[in-house]
Amino acid sequence: MDKWHGRQIAAARAMAGLTIAELAAAAGVTERTIRRIEAAETITIAERLTHGAISLATWEKVVSALLDHRVELIPPRGESGAGVRWVGRR
Repeated sequence: MDKWHGRQIAAARAMAGLTIAELAAAAGVTERTIRRIEAAETITIAERLTHGAISLATWEKVVSALLDHRVELIPPRGESGAGVRWVGRR
């Protein structure tokens, strides 16, 4: 699985023009969850909820909410770092 960084989620949220509360509502998760994700040095995604990780289901909700706002996460590839980008028409 790709590695993600909390700052990447914060950048994606900013590109989408969303507050923490708005992203949480769009994803159907709590604001605390978004804050925890954004504060993480490395985001650990687990099939089931475990200490220090977020569940795959929660991750998919957040990523889907960002995609609904036309923002996509880019995983790191080779020497290129991870990032975010617009998708589709803005």
